[in-house]
Amino acid sequence: MKKKILYIDMDGVIADFDESILLYCKDLNTSEEYQDVKKRDAKIDYICETIPDFFHNLLPYNGAIEDVHKLFELYEVYFLSTPMWDVPHSFTGKRIWIEKHFGKLGKKKLILTHRKDLNIGDYLVYDRIRNGAGEFKGVHIHFGTDEFPNWEVTLKYLQNNAEDSNQAPQYCKNIVSGRFLFLDDIRHPNDAYEYTQQIMFLQKKWEIVKNYNEFVEWITTNGLPAFISFDHDLADIHYTSSHLSTDDEKSKEWQDAQMYTEKTGYECAKWLVDYCLDNNFDCPKFYCHSMNPVGKDKINSLLDQFSTFR
Repeated sequence: MKKKILYIDMDGVIADFDESILLYCKDLNTSEEYQDVKKRDAKIDYICETIPDFFHNLLPYNGAIEDVHKLFELYEVYFLSTPMWDVPHSFTGKRIWIEKHFGKLGKKKLILTHRKDLNIGDYLVYDRIRNGAGEFKGVHIHFGTDEFPNWEVTLKYLQNNAEDSNQAPQYCKNIVSGRFLFLDDIRHPNDAYEYTQQIMFLQKKWEIVKNYNEFVEWITTNGLPAFISFDHDLADIHYTSSHLSTDDEKSKEWQDAQMYTEKTGYECAKWLVDYCLDNNFDCPKFYCHSMNPVGKDKINSLLDQFSTFR
């Protein structure tokens, strides 16, 4: 049986870059000087540039080497890493590190690239969505997130999904991992951050859809995103009258009585549930950034119930 192709990043996944940097600058996380992001990045660059064997001697993550050895039995494993362009010895250092920890298993298994999306395979284990990871055509296992916080969880997932199947892998069924979908007719993700203080609205790369039709078209064309943030009111007619805005019960009665011609975010959530049921998919992770408390509660209740049912 032909093995699936598994790509594994190095720094931040199997090599502990952050802890290794601290060996050369112990006060990097405590000194006020390095609270300035530019000064911190400059110090890290200086260490990488001036210590020729820095990348040879990166500390491995706890248990990572042993777990990856196990995966060689199940997958066609390649190491897919992005070197520092201005640090030439980072290229050779990665090659030496792979041989040091994987010996003959790692021979000719190292791919160095700044475009991970150009590599064809089934799984990519990477701690970021940059360098093309967000556009990777297989399943992006976003290492270090709540879904894949460590190697214990990641190994179990990969072991469970090593065999070929006509169905999408369990736990990430039909997920276009790394894609974040933002549903709102007016606001952008940075606007949502202002009143939710959810840092994901600043850190993630969001695809924006503004109404029911765009929402349905995006998912039917691209597959399920890894995460969806919902607004409820997607047209002027959806907004609750101001005199009801402080009374949730009356507001709910008023909203339930409306016969909208434009569909709300709640209709989008209902369509999503039907789509997942029809295709035997799990519900993607979600958040509701709507400022309409009644609509927000309806969306959350529906999707929470469906996720529990699944």
